[in-house]
Amino acid sequence: MQRCKKFSRKEFSDLSFKQYRKQDCDVHGHRYEYDFMRLLLLCLVVLGHSCYNSLFYGVGGVDYTGLFISGEYTYHSLWTKVWFIHDLIYSFHMPAFFALSGSVYYITKQRYSGINELIAVKAKKLLCPFLFCAVFYTIPVKLFGGFYVTENIGAALNGILFASGDAGHLWFLAALFWNFVIIRCLEIKFNAENRNEYMIPLISVILYILLYDKAVKIPYLDLRYFGYFSMGYLLAAVKEKGKRISDRTVFLSIIFFIPACRILPINSEILSLAGVFFTYVIGYAFERKAGKAVKVRLVKLLKYSFPIYLFHDPVNILVLKWMDYFRMYDLYESAAGILLLVAVRTVIPAAASVLLWKALSAAAAGRRTGTEEKPEEDKQRDERKRKHEDGS
Repeated sequence: MQRCKKFSRKEFSDLSFKQYRKQDCDVHGHRYEYDFMRLLLLCLVVLGHSCYNSLFYGVGGVDYTGLFISGEYTYHSLWTKVWFIHDLIYSFHMPAFFALSGSVYYITKQRYSGINELIAVKAKKLLCPFLFCAVFYTIPVKLFGGFYVTENIGAALNGILFASGDAGHLWFLAALFWNFVIIRCLEIKFNAENRNEYMIPLISVILYILLYDKAVKIPYLDLRYFGYFSMGYLLAAVKEKGKRISDRTVFLSIIFFIPACRILPINSEILSLAGVFFTYVIGYAFERKAGKAVKVRLVKLLKYSFPIYLFHDPVNILVLKWMDYFRMYDLYESAAGILLLVAVRTVIPAAASVLLWKALSAAAAGRRTGTEEKPEEDKQRDERKRKHEDGS
């Protein structure tokens, strides 16, 4: 199986541009098509969360549509188009995220010596942030934003643990954890790393058909999304065998996807599949067409992708509360106002997430530095004490 070679920095600087493009990765082994897809889907997630005026799940919710229902304010016609884009994003962005995770797992699965190591690593990277952010960040921020009332906090915590909806956007992390565990079990069962890896998507489809109407009593486990995860696994397997997507395929996928958005029902499974395939085609095209400088900038941008995902959505609740406090509803009555609102509700949560992450990182670094310097201070104090005793 062809793998992406990792170079030392000196070797990497000596590569010709043609060799660099052929490798499709950088000194750290980045796969640029997947990096680009991750950034694209993150932007769609943040944009999708910037359009709602009412939101209810679990035991909480906010509703800022009352003044529009009463007729005191009216929406500009552009808002209908914005809401269509919102629904279109929601039709495929999470399936595409699961597929992308399946692809990344396929090219990195050799890192895990066994299922126990995979569970330990993924629990640390997915379940720990999920629980910590849900309990100590999402609930307090949304409580301040009016999404929850104090009496419902206990029910919200219960909803987070048992998938009743109160985890909000963080549900993806817990669901993704189960996808990794299931596919690793299937690999072990069918020895997929050697000869039967193409069986994984077929098995996932069979599981979904057999169990789609059965109550799966494992919190956050959804076999529909495992189908997309295994689809991404298969696409990565095919690509690692040297298959390439041509420019003609890119063009045809665009020609198909644009009218499909209008013709197919917004909740259609076919539209979801088309959106996932379109995302992959765009990612593969970026890998082949983008220049070296663009790819390097892309990697730098991804530094904050995970904290933006973790922290951005509760900030939107605060932005809505702030807009309601200053009665900024007249902005919905003009096209420019709507564009400004969407921009503000996209940029502010993302920027606030980055600032929060930097503050937490600085605090953690300062704590580590203090811990590391303390033994040195003790040594200096002991040395001064010893010299004082010798002098006396």
